Amino acid sequence: MTTKIHLSERGIFICDGIDRWMRAPNADANDAPSHVYEVFALHHCEPESKYLSDIFAFDARDGSLVEVALGISYQKVPISGIRRVLSKAMPVGIQPQVPTAPVAVPAPKIFSHTPVAAPPLVNDSSTAVNGTPPTKKAPKAASVDITKNMREIICNLSGLQPEEVKDNSDLVELGIDSLMSMELGREIDLAFKTTVDVTQLIDPKKMKKLLLMETHIINGTNGLVNCSGLSSPEEGGSLLSESAILDAFRIAMEATDDFILNGQLGTYYNEIMPRLTELCVAHIVNAFEQLGCPIRSAAAGQRLERVPYLPKHERFMNLIYGLLEDAKLIDINGSEITRTALPVPKKSVETMLEELLRDEPIHAAEHKLTSMTGRQRIATDVYAKSPINAVWIQQAEMFLEQLVQRLPNTGEPLRILEMGAGTGGTTVKVLPLLDRLGVPVEYTMTDLSSSLVAAARKRFKKYPFMKFKVVNIESPPDSQLVHSQHIVLATNCVHATRNLEVSTRNIHHILRQDGCLLLLEMTEQVPWVDFIFGLLEGWWLFENDRQHALQPARHWKKILTSVGYGHVDWTEGGRPEANIQRLIIALASKPRYDDAPKPLQPPAHVPLTDIVGNQEIINTYIHEYTKDSHALPITITQQAVIPALTGHCVLVTGASGSLGCHIVGYLARLPSVHTVVCLNRRSTVPAVIRQEEALKVRGISLDDISRSKLEVLEVETAKPLLGLPVETYQKLVNTATHLVHNAWPMSLTRPIRVYENQFKAVRNLITLSREVAALRPAPFKFGFQFISSIGVVGYYPLRYGKSLVPEETMTADSVLSVGYAEAKLVCERMLDGTLHRYPDRFRPMAVRIAQITGSTSNGHWNPVEHFSFLIKSSQTLKALPDFDGSLSWCPVDDVAATLGELLISDTTPYSIYHIENPSRQPWRKMVKTLARSLDIPQRDIIPFDQWIERVRNSPASVNDCPAKQLLEFFDQHFIRMSCGGLILDTAKTREHSTTLGERGPIKYATVFSMQYVTGQSCCYDRQHLKITSIYF
Repeated sequence: MTTKIHLSERGIFICDGIDRWMRAPNADANDAPSHVYEVFALHHCEPESKYLSDIFAFDARDGSLVEVALGISYQKVPISGIRRVLSKAMPVGIQPQVPTAPVAVPAPKIFSHTPVAAPPLVNDSSTAVNGTPPTKKAPKAASVDITKNMREIICNLSGLQPEEVKDNSDLVELGIDSLMSMELGREIDLAFKTTVDVTQLIDPKKMKKLLLMETHIINGTNGLVNCSGLSSPEEGGSLLSESAILDAFRIAMEATDDFILNGQLGTYYNEIMPRLTELCVAHIVNAFEQLGCPIRSAAAGQRLERVPYLPKHERFMNLIYGLLEDAKLIDINGSEITRTALPVPKKSVETMLEELLRDEPIHAAEHKLTSMTGRQRIATDVYAKSPINAVWIQQAEMFLEQLVQRLPNTGEPLRILEMGAGTGGTTVKVLPLLDRLGVPVEYTMTDLSSSLVAAARKRFKKYPFMKFKVVNIESPPDSQLVHSQHIVLATNCVHATRNLEVSTRNIHHILRQDGCLLLLEMTEQVPWVDFIFGLLEGWWLFENDRQHALQPARHWKKILTSVGYGHVDWTEGGRPEANIQRLIIALASKPRYDDAPKPLQPPAHVPLTDIVGNQEIINTYIHEYTKDSHALPITITQQAVIPALTGHCVLVTGASGSLGCHIVGYLARLPSVHTVVCLNRRSTVPAVIRQEEALKVRGISLDDISRSKLEVLEVETAKPLLGLPVETYQKLVNTATHLVHNAWPMSLTRPIRVYENQFKAVRNLITLSREVAALRPAPFKFGFQFISSIGVVGYYPLRYGKSLVPEETMTADSVLSVGYAEAKLVCERMLDGTLHRYPDRFRPMAVRIAQITGSTSNGHWNPVEHFSFLIKSSQTLKALPDFDGSLSWCPVDDVAATLGELLISDTTPYSIYHIENPSRQPWRKMVKTLARSLDIPQRDIIPFDQWIERVRNSPASVNDCPAKQLLEFFDQHFIRMSCGGLILDTAKTREHSTTLGERGPIKYATVFSMQYVTGQSCCYDRQHLKITSIYF
């Protein structure tokens, strides 16, 4: 790794460590080794004069991979340092020469650094030549006690005690910063009657160097006598094992929710944070009034001018305007800002603060800091005492305690370095714990500010295992820190650095091979935090691809693994507060472990149904509404038989709905169908007009022949004879050949008992089916298709541990615990007890359908279903949830065609079918596509749980944010059922449906856009939701 140029100009690159050395597992140690190897090496130059190499050795005889060496680290060593090392090993009088060719160095030990003593540096004038001892100079007059006097000067300036000023102390750590160094220079001039170059004191040099410098000035010697040599901090074997670290972290992580509740943070997300946000908004409104923007008095629709501000505050002001928009006080459309009709908070900020302090005194620090009524002590209280930080500091303490219990009894001290300790909020909690545990420990408290380090030195001086040091995370660590620490602890400081890659890489250099980084970081934006710290210039100094200082846990994992860390994990919990902050653990060494697959089990907050109780309820309804099916089996009276008709007459309930319209359209276009009877509920709008409008609004165009097949009737299916006159009902009996029961009220909040009218409707339709079959001779079979729901199998994966749900009859243990799904199951089972018993007379089937998208021809979505609610709410919130896993969307016209193929068929049907797109595709790509179409920037694609909380806390109306109506469903079931945790098996359906069998994934060829049917830009209407220009 060293060339002649390197040698003469920059130094020598010496191997100082190897991450991993592996031999092929199939290599036989008894085989004769090859004498020739083919070696493939990759070299990567890193900043700070370092190379990393990976080497692969292949047996030249057969090309097999024999050995792999990964992460070979080469560190530059200045040639002057090599000269000093070599000079010690040479006899006195022999001057080492700079070699002109690369020098071979011994192979390093893996994960080991051998201390090397530096030679004494001797003054040039006293160096022996040709073995002749140097002539001794006459001693000078007795010199002053430089060390004592210098220590007194430092103590007077810094306020420290003499015993606290060590020879190896950093001046900056002692409080001698760039300004204090000027005062130090003057004191030295007065004390020693000599002049010191102040620029030499500004650099954070050792106290020892200052003493040596003064000794040289006063005594005429360089003073470098008996100077200790270079030593590598990483000594001894491995103290921490990966299993010990990960086990300790797992135990701490499992207690996340307990820490939140015990730390009085359980109501923070839903009760306290909204009030703090309101307080922030009130402060902003007051400030804007003073700056000439009258939000409080402006009329609805009035255009507002932006308040003046300096360009450097652009990002902060965008955040401020975002808070006002989230509060629905203003609307922002490009550069235009208009006032909404929502009134501003009526209470004064003083009243709000007073009420918060009265109602939530434990969060007083946040309340006061938000109102800017405190000084640094208030900030200290936020870091150390406020539950918003204390909860996770306690969790970090638990991790450390669990880890200490797993340490081997070697006597080696556990070395912990706290990065960016600041006011000591974390330090003050961790030190008593370590002191109580009584294990050998060395705790180094660091910060960028020398004044904070000096203050910490006074505050924590009672702990004998403490060290203090000024460290800049954004600069490479000095040689004493490299590979020295078992644990680096950083609490909400790394995010404040300019470049996360650089900062975390620097920390990685500090860690030993067996060490770990423990971060405590906010991973979710909190309005009051942005409001306060956004005023600081450092909040916006980041230079990489971040859009905000705070980042989610997955972003941290991406950064950490990219700079060399191994396994990365973070705390999680079932409560929304668990997402505000997280402990993030990162092992210093590789390999990186795959995240362990989580067991298929419901979240803690998902209540599984009482299986026995629910089954009894369902059985009761089944019995109640099938007990009078005495008319089955059917006895055909020859006198009543109607001659067989050519073609099909299909009855369709719910024909004016989204899916119903497409079913009608598909059937009407079939040559074999001569009549489609639309059975729609009664309404104030005439049935025919309503059906025509329903088809038109969904872009379903029928030619004259197809349109002539349609008949429309208003019915009340829960009443006898469907609420029709006898003669009309009898006409249906005489002509019908098939029935599709699609009508169903959409509600995920009503209990099963309110669906009794649906049970009556199915019973009446079964009776209709019996009467039709009684008039038809064999081999006629009446087709009955019941449109069911994926909700019937919503709990199947949780009960049976399998994500793939078979096309089979289900019981109560699989049904989602909502009345909608339970009622669908009752109706499925009503068919089992009636029509399914007579397969020679009927073709009954229930079809469970998953997510239906807009049509392939025009893109219309059903506006009153959960995903449409999600999209509309995302538009209002200007934020889109970030989903992982896979999705399965099937266009509504393909669903209708599949239903038609299953219904109009001569095959013997299965009792249960599933319709879901068998070609699954990744959510991540779909989310990006939707974000572009909705004009939502990448930074506003947020974790789903954060999105849920934004919906919950949004002041928007239900019309603007319809997801509020389904919060429980989204919170408990959406991820499980829509991201790959529940997959409908479609083998039987594909066997009997060509359309579904040939259905491929949705293509991303064209951007999706939600808009009015009339073409207005990017908005939503509860009646018309359209995804245009979509290709499948």
